[in-house]
Amino acid sequence: MVKVQLRERVDAPASEVWRLFVTDRAEELVVSLFAKGLAMDETAEGVVRTTFLPDGGIVRERLDFIDNENFTCRYTVVERGPLPYKSYRGGIRLEPLGDDACFVNLHSDFEPLGMGDEEAATFYRNFNLDGVNKIRELLGA
Repeated sequence: MVKVQLRERVDAPASEVWRLFVTDRAEELVVSLFAKGLAMDETAEGVVRTTFLPDGGIVRERLDFIDNENFTCRYTVVERGPLPYKSYRGGIRLEPLGDDACFVNLHSDFEPLGMGDEEAATFYRNFNLDGVNKIRELLGA
């Protein structure tokens, strides 16, 4: 099992960062990074987020826990599409730093497919960092 953690400061309000990660601006973030669309649906299992990939593949994540007030969520990938991992669980937690900045804490645990643990950890750490950097760009932070 590979565990990846990332903690980055973003000079933007936690509420605005949260919107790009989880709520009404989440599609804007994933489309600007790697996808062609995003849908959020209420199901019997809870909220399921479906990411539509450019090659026609899809990735589905079930939000296992979400606390919009405290900027925290945990999720499980329930359909991985073409992505090279299995048993993926992740989480997001924002720590507000006053009104104009926050720490972004991302964590994930997964079993890589087709790559070693160290290579997988580096790949997903860089993928997460790309997401944080895109948030900085979108928010001018």
